[in-house]
Amino acid sequence: MAHAAALNPDLPIDQFYRRPLPAMCTSFCSPEGKAIFREALNEGYMEIFFPLASQFRTQEEPAFCGLSTLVMVLNTLEVDPGKVWKGPWRWYHENMLDCCVPINVIAKSGITFDQFSCLAVCNTLNVKAIRADETTSEEEFRGLLKRVSKGSDEVIVASYSRKALDQTGGGHFSPIAGYHPEKDLVLIMDVARFKYQPHWVKVHALFKGMQDVDTDTGLSRGYLLLSKSRSLPTVLFRLTANLCVNGVQSTKVVQFITDWKSWLSTPTNSPNSNKALDTAVNQLVKFLNLNEELSLMMALVEVVGFESISAEHRSAIRQILEALKNLPVYQVVRKYLPGGDKFESEMHIPVHDDPHGENFSLKLKSWHYVAMVLLIWPYEDTKGSFGASLDRLMADQVKGSASELLQNEVTILRQQVSSVLGYVAVCTTCTCKQKAPEEPAK
Repeated sequence: MAHAAALNPDLPIDQFYRRPLPAMCTSFCSPEGKAIFREALNEGYMEIFFPLASQFRTQEEPAFCGLSTLVMVLNTLEVDPGKVWKGPWRWYHENMLDCCVPINVIAKSGITFDQFSCLAVCNTLNVKAIRADETTSEEEFRGLLKRVSKGSDEVIVASYSRKALDQTGGGHFSPIAGYHPEKDLVLIMDVARFKYQPHWVKVHALFKGMQDVDTDTGLSRGYLLLSKSRSLPTVLFRLTANLCVNGVQSTKVVQFITDWKSWLSTPTNSPNSNKALDTAVNQLVKFLNLNEELSLMMALVEVVGFESISAEHRSAIRQILEALKNLPVYQVVRKYLPGGDKFESEMHIPVHDDPHGENFSLKLKSWHYVAMVLLIWPYEDTKGSFGASLDRLMADQVKGSASELLQNEVTILRQQVSSVLGYVAVCTTCTCKQKAPEEPAK
């Protein structure tokens, strides 16, 4: 059969239509693969297969194995993204995973183990990330496989080197869809379906692949246990692209975060007093004003981009804003930022089920954004420091709020900020180190 490049000279010379599975991998669709499936199913170790199979997808970009795997897991676990994909439908898609690492960076560079974990946390999953190093064993991994394969509310994602499976390419992410204990085989649902079909591999071989050291991070790969959190998605706010893991950041943003974290570690003479809040707000406003290129609105949080919302969603937004305005921190911000009402963002959002067809006029001032920064910041509990004082003060104010929606908004965003800051030392240059993506066709 002639190569496509020979038929069309404008196409690249090096082209491939899929790749044959190496001998150590057994095709899921082969007679042997089907027999393995039936045996594992009869033993009860294929329960996770069915929800995963219903969401099996092909990665849309060569470097999207991590994103597509995560989207597959999120939809498998029936996580509501809280925002519209297309039309009226709320559904996860790769381009909606806009936390931790900018999408354009992922398209060029893929993601690391920690970045995957960060993205999962940011999208309200419970995450247990285990590196395949001296802290864990192959037997522990087998035990987890047995338990998870017999249920449908948890998913294991493997981060491994393809070379350990005699496959071409580099690092890869895949969900595990079943286990055959007698043959010690796992079913890999490879999202690079243009390259390899789903296949069975020995646990030992996969574990060796997870022990491989990622040259970009100097750390071993591993596996992640993911489950649905009880938390609801955010209703109004989200993190901006100013915070990312190994992405692209403004040096002004880096300087602001560095200065703010450093100041929070300084001691205070009034650790249990609201004076600490006054001082902190005054200091935060100074940091923001010193960075002329750093808009107050874009410091850390922004409004979710809405194409349209429901009347119920509109009511929830109003409740959050009203509860936020009633918090003491909001009043203190107004005190030290008297001109905050001059900066106002306004959005006119269609309400698709409004009987009068009216748009929702959403107006937020600088005070809203600065107050949210203070509420969601993951303060370090250094005894006697401003950070420790603010941690207690903000927690008390959030708990005292009558709005469960605001409480959820703060909790989720704080987890996300903590996840981002915990996985990366903030970049000190505009462009952080980027790893080369896997060549999916070679």
